[in-house]
Amino acid sequence: MFKSLFDWVEKLINEHGSSAIKNERLALKDEQIATLEKQLSEWKTAAEAAKAVARIFETENGRLRVEIQRKHDEMDAILHSSPPTSNLHFDPRKVPH
Repeated sequence: MFKSLFDWVEKLINEHGSSAIKNERLALKDEQIATLEKQLSEWKTAAEAAKAVARIFETENGRLRVEIQRKHDEMDAILHSSPPTSNLHFDPRKVPH
């Protein structure tokens, strides 16, 4: 009887010790999970902020492309327009002979 009672007590102690270790490990894992969830949340927030900035840059890029095209069109119009019929800055004395 002592042998079985002793075995039972030993088993109970071992299970309790294992349970305590398991509980400690679970608590540590819970802390790690909480830390990772917080980090993930921060990264998601940062990603959303980066997407917002990217949308602003894309909008500005589009606006600047339109402005550049408008300036190119203006330059082409000036370069391909007919020359003036009179030159207000023409000085005949400066023409080489």
